[in-house]
Amino acid sequence: MASFTQEATTSWIEHDLVHAGPIVGDPVAGSGDFSLSSGYWRAMFFIFGLRTKVDRSGVVQQVCRHCGNQAAQVITRRSTKFTLFFIPLIPIRTRYAQQCTFCGAEYEIAKSDAERLPVG
Repeated sequence: MASFTQEATTSWIEHDLVHAGPIVGDPVAGSGDFSLSSGYWRAMFFIFGLRTKVDRSGVVQQVCRHCGNQAAQVITRRSTKFTLFFIPLIPIRTRYAQQCTFCGAEYEIAKSDAERLPVG
């Protein structure tokens, strides 16, 4: 009966702190932390993902592999990076592509081919 009376006189904040255990860095209570066993836990979240940036390297006049017409070919560079909190950090992949302006066909090319083309 005495414990019921004592329980009723404490506020809900004091009640929760008493059952949660000591607080981290509290000089009176000592060291400790909130844990799953005490009913409290710490949440931490990370926002991560991939971002692809497309850069147009240039335009070159060539015969298209798909349609066979002499047309302008747009050379693009696509670089994909791992992002943490929307900040690009680690490059994952870099690809080069060539797109025909006549028929719209697009195909990947090697990095050496993209650097060798006379872009103008």
